[in-house]
Amino acid sequence: MSGPLNTVKVLDLSQGYLGYCAMQMGDLGADVIKVEPLEGDVSRQWGPPFMNGESAAFLGVNRSKRGITLNWQKSPEARQVLNKLIQWADVVIEDLAPSEAELLKVDYNSVMRLNPRVVYCAITPFGEFGPYRDEAATELEIQG
Repeated sequence: MSGPLNTVKVLDLSQGYLGYCAMQMGDLGADVIKVEPLEGDVSRQWGPPFMNGESAAFLGVNRSKRGITLNWQKSPEARQVLNKLIQWADVVIEDLAPSEAELLKVDYNSVMRLNPRVVYCAITPFGEFGPYRDEAATELEIQG
């Protein structure tokens, strides 16, 4: 796809509506690879409406992306694939709780060890530090 970001490579580790930013980059021409867990992105279950068996919510935030499922949390082989994708990427987007990102080695420090030139984007409702860092949030709180 052509566009102003057609030389940018994005690794999208987000779930649900937080994949919107990677979708916009894909719409602008970036090569976006979305990594889903084996059970799929949580938004695959959100509906109705469904279109041809697919959740409209999932389709709405995952256009302009290629996708892969990886059990990278448990499989060493899948982890190697994820590490290669991190090395390939210009941008890595994740929306895990900071302690989970650290445990799964997709936090800032872990990603930077694999690819020091990457632009790292962590989407968290309450930031990476402080007493609420691992708390979940509603959409209204995130918008705020």
